[in-house]
Amino acid sequence: MIQDIVWQELRGEYQASPHTHDITPATCLSLVRTLYDRQPEAVLVSIRGYEFDFSHSLSPQTACLAEQALQRILAWL
Repeated sequence: MIQDIVWQELRGEYQASPHTHDITPATCLSLVRTLYDRQPEAVLVSIRGYEFDFSHSLSPQTACLAEQALQRILAWL
């Protein structure tokens, strides 16, 4: 089942990647902990996409979900 908005709490954890030019959000948090001795709270928020043609705007359904996600993020902050 596809969820419209996914809210995932992240923990700093190194995750190896087969690519040399990208890191996961969890690995980024791990670097923050290693470099600055800090462990900030972090979440990964994903919203469902509906139309994937080239466009300069979101589909109406995705724009509505983006607004809902923004409100939840602001409440979390």
